[in-house]
Amino acid sequence: MKQNVIEVLKKQLNKESLFSNVNRPLLLDESSISITELSEVDFQLYYDESYDQSIVFNLSTKHENFQTAEETLKDIEQWLVSNNELNFESFNAELVEMTVLKAPHFISKEGSYYIYEAQFKTTFYVKKGEIVNGEN
Repeated sequence: MKQNVIEVLKKQLNKESLFSNVNRPLLLDESSISITELSEVDFQLYYDESYDQSIVFNLSTKHENFQTAEETLKDIEQWLVSNNELNFESFNAELVEMTVLKAPHFISKEGSYYIYEAQFKTTFYVKKGEIVNGEN
């Protein structure tokens, strides 16, 4: 499920007007945006065999203009947190919430490029009997 969530987010973000397409999992040599899944996954099973699953991921931006790098990440943050239309139906899951674990912040300067990063947690609800990635 983790791979599908990241791919869906990547595709939906690439529909937005950003300075670069979102890549996976690393930033490119030039101005770029990346999404990287982390290994932390929370899972809560309910008595009726439905469950919640949470996935943590990082978004990073790299740009020659620090304001563009920072503002783009803040715009993505706002879009993710306020967008109730994120569509994860392709793997039978409903979005419960998207939360910010680490707000957009400066990481480093690489040559003439500024790198910013933010961390998010997304939680999904999967009903009993639904199949996610070929698994019950």
